Amino acid sequence: MRQPTVYLGPYAEWLLRPKQYEPVFLLDPFWGHDPFWPSIDGKLTAAWSGGLPPEVTLRGRSYRRFPFLPNEFPPVRVLRELRKSRSGLFGAVDLRDLDVRGIQAEINWLARVYARELASLGEHIGRPATLHWGIIAWKPD
Repeated sequence: MRQPTVYLGPYAEWLLRPKQYEPVFLLDPFWGHDPFWPSIDGKLTAAWSGGLPPEVTLRGRSYRRFPFLPNEFPPVRVLRELRKSRSGLFGAVDLRDLDVRGIQAEINWLARVYARELASLGEHIGRPATLHWGIIAWKPD
């Protein structure tokens, strides 16, 4: 059984309604033969598995959140002590001294280091990403 994945850090998100995501994620052969997807492989990771990400309701309207994570940790390393091992990622996070400047530094790092991939993905989806910092969790198929 595969264990859930949890990520804490900067990420790009597209909050999309069905008419916005269907041409990209349902009609495209997502992760299949579309030549676009290999262009971001190894750089940005889709943070959901199987089908579509969960539906959310905001202000009475249904959306799906499409989060993409960087494939490397920011060099700033704010707040977390995480290590990679053969069994995945493990560690602890202490949020008592949350530093907004460090969080913004990590968001800025994501925007700078992945600018080309984020622009390309935004063009493919039809709008730019919103950059956030937080916890993303999903269970791999």
